[in-house]
Amino acid sequence: MNAAESLERALRSVCEQTHQPLQYVVIDGGSTDDSLSIIERYQECIDYFVSEPDDGIYQAMNKGIQAATGDILFFLNADDRFCDPQVVADMAAVFSRTPSLDWVYGDVWLEETDGPIRAVQPKSINRRILARWMVRHQSLFARKQTLTRTDGFCEDYRVVSDFDWIMTNTLLGVQSRYVRRDVAYVCLDGVSGSGNYGHEKRMVFDKYYTPLERFFWRTLPRLIKWR
Repeated sequence: MNAAESLERALRSVCEQTHQPLQYVVIDGGSTDDSLSIIERYQECIDYFVSEPDDGIYQAMNKGIQAATGDILFFLNADDRFCDPQVVADMAAVFSRTPSLDWVYGDVWLEETDGPIRAVQPKSINRRILARWMVRHQSLFARKQTLTRTDGFCEDYRVVSDFDWIMTNTLLGVQSRYVRRDVAYVCLDGVSGSGNYGHEKRMVFDKYYTPLERFFWRTLPRLIKWR
């Protein structure tokens, strides 16, 4: 993990959530900085904790899936945080009102150098929209069954496994709902913000789209927008 500078605000943002019951699972990749001492200060609101070397963020997320006992799961990275204490309660209420939903998602704020920028997520999710719109996992609450039926996240990818998982579930007919609600602040300093994932992204697009679909659904709309 080694994210001591931002970890405490992430922990605090979860511990301040008003929704109960809430199971808080913390997976640490064997940090060598002050992360463990910070986590210890919040142990009263942490239900499950493990610190051991792992093989990347998706292996850590898969460990979290295995440890979680709840029906609805959400993944918050060590350098991200919830927007306010009511986020989980509001999203849980949407699931309660419509039990047939598999996913409920909202908007996120991207932590840019000049300040946060609001990233509005698409109003619906389908193959055509996903060809040009990346839905961030920090915006999305998911039923556990949509993760277990795919055996969690594919650990062959280092950066884009969440997109691969979203695509797979979309093809399986997942029922989702967008809520115009700010969910989390997302830090761009990690691997997803490095920009070194072009090869992985092309692999996933080749897996789900034909060259013609990529042109009409991804390339052409960008060309028109830039004109």
